[in-house]
Amino acid sequence: MHNKTTKYGFSGHETFAFRYGWLKKGIDAVQSNPNVFNSEDAIVCLGVGKNMVRSIQHWCLATRLITDQPKPENQHRVLHVTEIGTKLLFNDGWDPYLEDFASLWLLHWLLATNPVNYPA
Repeated sequence: MHNKTTKYGFSGHETFAFRYGWLKKGIDAVQSNPNVFNSEDAIVCLGVGKNMVRSIQHWCLATRLITDQPKPENQHRVLHVTEIGTKLLFNDGWDPYLEDFASLWLLHWLLATNPVNYPA
């Protein structure tokens, strides 16, 4: 049975599949600056192109490594690293460079079971 409140989507990633280093790069950047994806120097901070900045944000949200807080009107969303993002990818975390296949399975599960569609 289809739930009418569920929104499905296949966009926001700018056609880029997520890359191992992008997830760590994204959570490290959000930890330093919760508005990094909306800052003018996001391209420099993340070391990627404009479309890749949006893709990193999408994949970090979709895999639930970062989350957004409700934004006040006329302001950008405020992001923060989730508990699983901290435990998995921080420098002292379980697997900061995603070298263990179990980490990839965990990310797969987090992505596949995420009920939220994150628009770009």
